[in-house]
Amino acid sequence: MQIPLQDIWEPTLRCLPTAQRERLESPEFFSQVQREVAKQILRIRDAEPSQAIKT
Repeated sequence: MQIPLQDIWEPTLRCLPTAQRERLESPEFFSQVQREVAKQILRIRDAEPSQAIKT
């Protein structure tokens, strides 16, 4: 997963209120994104049928 460069988001971020923009630019926000992505990956993985190898 790749997050677009800040240059791409800059025009959109400038339209947001300062407090909201600061939250999105904070390290805590990126940590939360990492945690949520990991949860989703695990949820998807666990929902897939087991691919057990029969011997």
